[in-house]
Amino acid sequence: MALRCVKPPVRHFRSGAPRTDVVRKPAGASFETAATIPTAFFTANYGLLQLARLKQGGRVLIHAASRGVGQAAVPLARAVGAEIFATASPGKWEFLTSKGVQRFPAHWTGRQGVDEILRRKC
Repeated sequence: MALRCVKPPVRHFRSGAPRTDVVRKPAGASFETAATIPTAFFTANYGLLQLARLKQGGRVLIHAASRGVGQAAVPLARAVGAEIFATASPGKWEFLTSKGVQRFPAHWTGRQGVDEILRRKC
């Protein structure tokens, strides 16, 4: 005897997570790639907002800003009103400029330093 499951398709899913923590998978991303996106944002959030307590007017250096955690850190730093300094290869500067980053090593002036540094590896 064959077992058949006849159920309507799932139209709603309740995860128990806050609505702000749930997003649709990007259409062009594989499940494996999509699964890494929250990790980058949680890492950036934890480093910048929870550990460093980055605030408006703070100055942050984001190392490898064109990579996963760096790309996640840029909008988080912008959201709190921090001044962003970024390291990336010159070929990535145009991409980062389109995301609102204006300060790269060749453009740094003064000796004011930064308040926080987010590195991809320690």
